[in-house]
Amino acid sequence: MSDYVRFPEGVEEKIKEAFAKNGVAGVKEAAQTYENEWKTIPVNIAVAGRAGTGKSSFINAVLQTTEKGGGARVGITETNDIQQFCSKRFPNLTLWDLPGVCTAKFPKETYLDQVKFQRYDMFIILADTRFTEGDLWLARSVKDQDKRFYMVRSKLDRDYEDEANDQPENYDGKSESEIMQIVLQIVKNDISKQLASLAETEQVFGISVRTKYIAHFEFDTLMETVKNDAPAAKKAVFFMTLPALTENAIKNKACVLRKRIRTVSLQSAAGSLVPIPGFSLIVDKKLIDRECKLYREQFHIDEISLAATEQEYKFKLNEFDHEIANQLRSLVTFIKKRALHRLEITDGLAKLIPLIGLATAAAISCGATYMILSKLLDSIEEDAIKINRKILSNTT
Repeated sequence: MSDYVRFPEGVEEKIKEAFAKNGVAGVKEAAQTYENEWKTIPVNIAVAGRAGTGKSSFINAVLQTTEKGGGARVGITETNDIQQFCSKRFPNLTLWDLPGVCTAKFPKETYLDQVKFQRYDMFIILADTRFTEGDLWLARSVKDQDKRFYMVRSKLDRDYEDEANDQPENYDGKSESEIMQIVLQIVKNDISKQLASLAETEQVFGISVRTKYIAHFEFDTLMETVKNDAPAAKKAVFFMTLPALTENAIKNKACVLRKRIRTVSLQSAAGSLVPIPGFSLIVDKKLIDRECKLYREQFHIDEISLAATEQEYKFKLNEFDHEIANQLRSLVTFIKKRALHRLEITDGLAKLIPLIGLATAAAISCGATYMILSKLLDSIEEDAIKINRKILSNTT
């Protein structure tokens, strides 16, 4: 079964159990629980490292905010306290800016207790040159407690620019992208040697969070690894709340949302089993409106996000907003025609053979809703990619 029609892991079993216990009502309840569960489970990610390593910029990139927008303050001043930053869009996602190890206020001996070590689902340890002894001690401590950690070398854009400007003769005939990959490998090899000498074998990620460079290094790879490594009970939360800042990440998020469509379509089928004329139409409209809103928010192409993008990057996205609105109007017209046609079929079948008619209507409703949501998601994914390319073209 392809990813386009597969239920998310574990959901199919839950739906089967719900149907065995409570029939159609149980299926609807199980589907609704799955759809909303990710909004209520808290995720806490610790971001550690000494001052000036890019922790604040990294946090703002993950939360898709800025210092002016209430995000982390960017600078080189040492963090003297634990700072908490929550996503405005997803309040259950929290990133914690931890002070560096071995400072006067946070000595190694009491560090884990002071930062409330057990609170975090995972640790991201940043360095902008080499990792300090304190960073490596923290990594070993996290590993000893069977928690996930990621060693992240930040500010690769700076390394690339220094290398390209200082030693251009080494890269004659090579493209910018090729040079970036060479620089990335040089940096990672150097860091891997440092970690190996201290018996640390974890993967190293080289990133830049500057818009111009974010897709050229390993920010995407880091985010996908974090999502895939997330505890099973929280995996959906990570996939839904962590950002899609590059074209590849947008496509990956669309794949996750496609898996959700099948579960949503079951609610449409359940609505069709209620023998009240027009009831299914009301259910379908609410489902589709809700999913449309979710898709636009997930890809940050809702009205609020588009306005924020315009302000941050100093260009207009009106043509995209109008294009999206026109597409949605076309889809609404299509939905209405399909729904009215289905309603006529449903009523006719129900009058002729009530039980068989309702069962057929449920199948039609489920399939139609699945098709409509798939087309809607494809359209919104394409718009998100177009906007991402426009942002990139305006920062190069």
